[in-house]
Amino acid sequence: MSDDDGFDDRDDRDDGFEWGTNEDESGRDDRVERGQWGGDESRGSERDDAFERAPPDPTARGEDPEAGDDAIRTADAGIDAAVAPWETGAGKGGLLRAVLESVGVIAAALVLALGLALVAGVAMLFAGFEFTSAPVLVVSLVGTQSGFVVAVLLFMRWRGEPLSNVGLAVPGVKSTVLVALGLVATLATSLTVSIGAQLLNLQPAENATTAQAQGDPTQLLLLIPVMLLVVGPAEELLFRGVVQRRIRERASAPVAIVLGGALFASVHFVALVGDLSAIATTIGILFFPSLVFGALYEYGKNVVVNALVHGLYNSVLLLIAYAAFRLAPESAQPEGAAAVVDALAVVL
Repeated sequence: MSDDDGFDDRDDRDDGFEWGTNEDESGRDDRVERGQWGGDESRGSERDDAFERAPPDPTARGEDPEAGDDAIRTADAGIDAAVAPWETGAGKGGLLRAVLESVGVIAAALVLALGLALVAGVAMLFAGFEFTSAPVLVVSLVGTQSGFVVAVLLFMRWRGEPLSNVGLAVPGVKSTVLVALGLVATLATSLTVSIGAQLLNLQPAENATTAQAQGDPTQLLLLIPVMLLVVGPAEELLFRGVVQRRIRERASAPVAIVLGGALFASVHFVALVGDLSAIATTIGILFFPSLVFGALYEYGKNVVVNALVHGLYNSVLLLIAYAAFRLAPESAQPEGAAAVVDALAVVL
């Protein structure tokens, strides 16, 4: 019987299949080069791959080409912001540290505000103005708010951030609508809470500005530009751009809004005149519209929106106060008019 089973075991046969390297007469290796069609690019391939993925652009928004993972990103502003002001990565530590830093910057702001207000007031007195005159009131108020702005600038510098990271942008169409809705919501909230306080026979404290304006109600009208251009921007920079933003870096939105609102309302004790019960009532009234301010910042991510709402809110209250002083019967002045103003919680 023959041992030929149809398979040639010789190693030098040509069976039409190439299992190894097949070099032709020119010595060229016709194997599929590694790296061209799924091979290993790490060995011997020096070709220019047109499909090679481009490296990431280190200059893209929010990235620092020379910084590591702890780099502070650039915040956007507006409802559709890609990087919210509290998502820049600048905040360190936990919630306790965030609250302590917030309280610290508020304390510094109050000290600076008192100092600048005293300097401005004394300068006006030396210039020959009476202490209760409208110019002294306006200049002192501007000095107070300037202290807030200085505190904000110092805090942002300490954190190594640009001021724009708090969220600063000219309002667009959506933000403008938000300003209108925010003003209505703030006024409605303040009025509702004030009426509730009156029904409960809770007597609010008297506002220092209101008391000074009782002799000359036109001073209230002079304060409107100050509210729009100074008070609204300064207070919103401090209490939303710094305080609420800092807490928001380490807490949920409701926690940041409530804590920020509580700090905002509490600070107004310096502008109130009355016993502890009356001061507590007014602070309670102020707390609720401050929640609206906080919600606006959380949703709008733009301090400019908050500044406009806050300034307009104060201005409307001043107009109501002026109307109350002018239209109230003489027998009810100044108590009746002042009660209207205090019930509406005029904000300084």
